[in-house]
Order: sequence, then C-alpha cells, then structure tokens
Amino acid sequence: MLLLQAPPPHAAAAAPAALPTRRYGFADAVLGETLAEWRASRPVRAKAPCVSAAGDPVVMVCRGVDVELGGGYSARELSYAFVEGRLARISFRTSIDGFAYVTAALKKTSGAPDRIVRDSLGPAGRPHVSMTWRNGRSTIFLSDPTADAVNLTVRFTLDALAERIPKAG
Repeated sequence: MLLLQAPPPHAAAAAPAALPTRRYGFADAVLGETLAEWRASRPVRAKAPCVSAAGDPVVMVCRGVDVELGGGYSARELSYAFVEGRLARISFRTSIDGFAYVTAALKKTSGAPDRIVRDSLGPAGRPHVSMTWRNGRSTIFLSDPTADAVNLTVRFTLDALAERIPKAG
C-alpha cells in the first residue's frame, strides 16, 4: 500500500533557483564590469576611443582591437557599450568561415546554446542559423551569416540594461 504524506504545515516553499554566478564575457571583458575595470583589464584598452552613443551621455561605446579566435580568424569591429558606467553589451563580427571556432569557444565557456534556429535569408533563401545562450542574467546571440553573406555577428548582452542600449550598438 502506498501512503502519500502531505508536507508539514510549516514547510517553506521551495526557494527559487539561484541565478548563475558565472557572468558572460569575451576577451577578458565581463558584462557588468565598470568602464574603469574594463580599461584596467588590458593595457591596450586604456587608449581605446569611447564616444557617447546617439547623444546619450549615459551610454558610451568603446571600440576594441581585433581579437584572435583561432584558425587565422579574428573578432573584428569589437564594440563595448556601457550604460551608466557598466558594460552592457559586447559585439563583434568575423568571417563566416570562423563559425566553428566561434561556436566551439562559446560552447566551452557557456555550454550548449539554449536555442538554435535554422532558417533562410533573402530572396535567394540563403541558409541561416542563429544560436542563443541565456544564463538568467545575460544573453549571447550569434547570427550566421549577416545580410552581407560573408560575416557572422556575436552579441553578448546584460539583460537588465538591454533596453537602454541603442539598436545600432
């Protein structure tokens, strides 16, 4: 005979799962860090140009130097967007031929993607894939290829500040 027991009347509800402590980042830059921490993490960043985004004084966008991804491919057009002094977005482009290097690195540091969507782009129906990683605080989004058909993009975003970042950033 199977007996089912009700929980004691004073039993507390299960606590919600804690958010992961590992923060997403790229090339020693970590979402949520301050502009001063970002500049201090690599000497070359101390001289990185930063400008106000879309005339908004609380949003600064800094440009970074190319970062080697492996296989001769580099993260290009690195952009670091800061909102109220906190790193809210990291984005870059690279060749579509570097896809395997980028996805291997993301899987190594962030695990398997939470979502993979395969579809097509443009009138020619060019194959396209997007991957999304989420950890409860941040999101990583990869799109391969971009509209130019020769690049892919990767964007790391701090979810709490995502709405404050200009779309172009």
